Amino acid sequence: MVALNMMDEAQNRHISIDVARLSEILGIPVIPTVATRKQGMKELIIGALNAARNPGQQPLKITYQREVEEEVAALCAVRCSGCDDLGTSLPPATELAAVPAGNCSR
Repeated sequence: MVALNMMDEAQNRHISIDVARLSEILGIPVIPTVATRKQGMKELIIGALNAARNPGQQPLKITYQREVEEEVAALCAVRCSGCDDLGTSLPPATELAAVPAGNCSR
């Protein structure tokens, strides 16, 4: 689920976002919000509860070009020598973002 925040700022700048289409593209619910006014919070809570009750949805998996993945894999090896032991099937770029520096599984 994505909380699409600052929708008031987008509207003030005449930026139109097709929330339904974005949700369709991402394959997950997209909830427009304005956090400072607590707009969309009820929908966000209901969406989170629904997601918790129906955990079968697959996460979005992004794979980059081979050259990018190779460079990121090299960074991952430097940042966390235990990246190969994380037991995930994540692409290196996603794995790098998911592993805080120094938090190896070893």
